[in-house]
Amino acid sequence: MRNISFSLTTAQIRNRTKTVTRRLGWRFLKPGDVLCACEKCQGLKKGETVHRLAIVRVLSVRRERLDAITPGDCVKEGVPDLCPAEFVVMFCRAMRCRRSVDVTRIEWEYVDCNRCGRPFTEEEMASPHSPPDWPGEMICDECYREYEFPCCLCGEYEDDGIADTFVAVTEAYDKELPPGIYRILGNPFYPTPPLGCETLFNRNLERVADLPGHTDTQGFAIGRLCLSCQREFAAGLAGSKDR
Repeated sequence: MRNISFSLTTAQIRNRTKTVTRRLGWRFLKPGDVLCACEKCQGLKKGETVHRLAIVRVLSVRRERLDAITPGDCVKEGVPDLCPAEFVVMFCRAMRCRRSVDVTRIEWEYVDCNRCGRPFTEEEMASPHSPPDWPGEMICDECYREYEFPCCLCGEYEDDGIADTFVAVTEAYDKELPPGIYRILGNPFYPTPPLGCETLFNRNLERVADLPGHTDTQGFAIGRLCLSCQREFAAGLAGSKDR
């Protein structure tokens, strides 16, 4: 998602009174493109960071003369107190151009979470979620929880669709499968209640460690690990082989 700066109209973006902008460039945009409106994108000084204001979806893009702006578009530009002539003067001073220059008029709509309708936080704008069953849409972190699971070791949320290489077993199914961290050797390795089987396929699991004291499987006998915790166990096993 490309950033677009609004250093002169930051307040209008924050209060969502601006839905149109005019730019000298940006000819490549097309309806449907999604942009992240920021306070400032370029020329940041040492220590400065990008401040994200909103996510917008482009509705229309066209080229026209700067002095063709109408009173209605002054309102959409977020400056209703300016007449077209005053807007042109302001634009020319800021961009150092002539009133007859061709500009790209961009109109957009503001994008909020498609599920709950809540505006995105600045952190969510940096990397918005797109649900796997609804590609192209964006949802907030809270709504994306249904596509995630909490790691039973660190508690961090992870995408539900990741490949599992390790699993935590908290209840002893039989003598051959005591509680512990197991490496998955193949599938299937999980209980299959639809077939009436409540045991694990232990031929596809290899016990590699004891359970950490802080293991939380949310009441289930089997717990999933996030990618970070899986990598830690994989690295630990690789290190033990090298010694």
